[in-house]
Amino acid sequence: MQREVGPGALARLIGGALRVDGASFREAVGPDGRTRLYLAIVLLAAVAAGFATATEAVSSGLLSERDVSVHRVLLIGWALAVVLQFVLFVCAVWILRVVTRRPPVPFRALLRLLALSLAPSVLLVLGPLSGQTAIVTAIVTVWRWVIATAGLRVGTSASWPGALLAVVLADLVSAPVAELVMLGVR
Repeated sequence: MQREVGPGALARLIGGALRVDGASFREAVGPDGRTRLYLAIVLLAAVAAGFATATEAVSSGLLSERDVSVHRVLLIGWALAVVLQFVLFVCAVWILRVVTRRPPVPFRALLRLLALSLAPSVLLVLGPLSGQTAIVTAIVTVWRWVIATAGLRVGTSASWPGALLAVVLADLVSAPVAELVMLGVR
């Protein structure tokens, strides 16, 4: 019997998402929620993005290693921006599905399904560590779109073009809003 809580279950969810495993998507929209476990992926991705941003600022010379308080603000600020973008992304996909009159999917199921799309974001820390932040960010973004598109296709029976369009539009709406929030924090 597999455990449904803890780091092992979280690692299985992330691994299933990274492999774009259809069973992971069907499980996400199934009746057994485990919503907290899916939200742990969002929090882990948010911390990884915040850490990557703060580390990049230090490695590029924008911050000194002694600027611990600014480092913390960057880490927390970007982590909050990732969470905000995720919430806006889920809301945008949900609204697009309502407007285009797609079969209804409960909001919590859609939230769990799209949380899987943040699984590649845990790898953002590799960018500053390898000195290839832009390349790693681009790969992670495309990987997120692939997972979200496949998730919508498998989990909600959306068409491939419809799922891809919903993902791209939702990301194009949510990313600038999160960016504006971060500009206000700076």
